[in-house]
Amino acid sequence: MHPEMQDLARQLTDLRQQVLAMHSNLAEAEVVGSAGNGLVRITMTATGEFRSVHIDPGAVDPTEVHQLESLVLAALHDAAEAIRRLAAGAARQLNESAARLGRPGA
Repeated sequence: MHPEMQDLARQLTDLRQQVLAMHSNLAEAEVVGSAGNGLVRITMTATGEFRSVHIDPGAVDPTEVHQLESLVLAALHDAAEAIRRLAAGAARQLNESAARLGRPGA
């Protein structure tokens, strides 16, 4: 095989390994969304699996259920935004690696 083709094949193998590692890291990564200065916290994985919900007892007022519902929804949105930021960072890294494909010594 031509040396340039060998180098490209090695780069593609490296890129594939990076993709697999990023996928694994995202599957294990947890993010926390919060609202009401931490009165409500939602923990979920970067793949969208909910792990836990914490509601501070101070947030529970039977006459203000709608406020608690709003806090839970805000925490969910905060966690979803954290996942988007995490995924965007991983995509940037992958794009940078892919842009180096075919360059000698990459």
